[in-house]
Amino acid sequence: MRLVLVLLIALLFAAPAHAAPRALAAVGEDEGFVLSGDRVVFTQTNGRKIRVLSMPLAGGAAQTIFTYTAPPGRLAYGEQLVATPTRVAMLLAHSDRNRQSTTTQVLAGTATGGWSVVVPPRASGKDLPFANVVQLAGDDVVTYERLSWEQDEFELALYDPLRRVLPLPVGTLFHGDLAIRSERGPLDEAPRERVLVTNWRTGEPVTAAEFDDIIKSYEVATDGRALVTVGDTLLEIAPGGAVTRLTEAVDSPMRAGERVLFFRTDGIGVFERNGAKRRFGVRTEQLERFVTDGNNVLWSANGCLLLAPITDPAARAPGPGPCARSEAALTLSVKGRTARVKVRCVAAPAGGCRGTIELRIAGQRAGQAPVRLAVGKTVERTVQLSRSGAARATFLERG
Repeated sequence: MRLVLVLLIALLFAAPAHAAPRALAAVGEDEGFVLSGDRVVFTQTNGRKIRVLSMPLAGGAAQTIFTYTAPPGRLAYGEQLVATPTRVAMLLAHSDRNRQSTTTQVLAGTATGGWSVVVPPRASGKDLPFANVVQLAGDDVVTYERLSWEQDEFELALYDPLRRVLPLPVGTLFHGDLAIRSERGPLDEAPRERVLVTNWRTGEPVTAAEFDDIIKSYEVATDGRALVTVGDTLLEIAPGGAVTRLTEAVDSPMRAGERVLFFRTDGIGVFERNGAKRRFGVRTEQLERFVTDGNNVLWSANGCLLLAPITDPAARAPGPGPCARSEAALTLSVKGRTARVKVRCVAAPAGGCRGTIELRIAGQRAGQAPVRLAVGKTVERTVQLSRSGAARATFLERG
């Protein structure tokens, strides 16, 4: 009995284990992903085919909720995926192999299915209006649409379900009933810009603030607070126009409740309300982008879709799952048939980066070398190639 009590006390006072980010799925570049209510929705694209999948935020298997196959000779594209807690929309496109001659359409549904066409397919250079960007204003679909193929003419259209033009400029961003935009003064005068927040349904003004520097980014929360980068400063503007300086400008800021997410050179950063900045998630040099619902962060890096609560501390590596847990940065130089590869371990579990450097020429393996090194360390490997040609190096993690 005494032994049981000692063990219980030891467990109670042991340092809590920090969960690693959850690896949800292996994904390529340019895939769409969103958080919608209690679910994660993302795309997986393979040439002509694209699937939209959904899985519970709390964990569980992914289910396919929509599929599409582009015409022969075309490549499907669905990175523009947007969501509210109750609706998901996607700008679905296909193009030729040079990413030209694009056809777009807009679909919408929920995180569990029921998808239908909102804007029918239209071909670039031919059909008008042509949807370029999709957003959700509440649960209504909004698109930026091109009106002419001879001139740069665009307008903002809302589908509820019939199309109607909104009296707002292209560049307006929506959050629920609120819309935020910026306006610039005459070009022949000193920089004078202002940011405006309105209720797009009623036209009622919420916020207006003017600055003598360039407005670089902006977004608005449901309570009307605007997050704005002006020059080299990140600001918060309250309804009515009161301005608070938060910090110096950060790369690609995104509000996450009372916090702000941003890009770092080694991954994701979090700016806390108390002014502190911290690293979040796993170190990476291959961060694609991130989204948040204020409580959780969903991001793509090193070919993996990852999820973690925003309150989690930084982690060494993703948790076990369908993705590589190590990331290595490679620098390749080739002279004749001799390749020199510098390998730097960016992130890995406790054992460090362990695996093989594989070199391929025209898709065929031309050489390889084993590597094992700790996070932050760099080694160089010399590999004799089996043939000549433009080589590509890849790090293959050992399981």
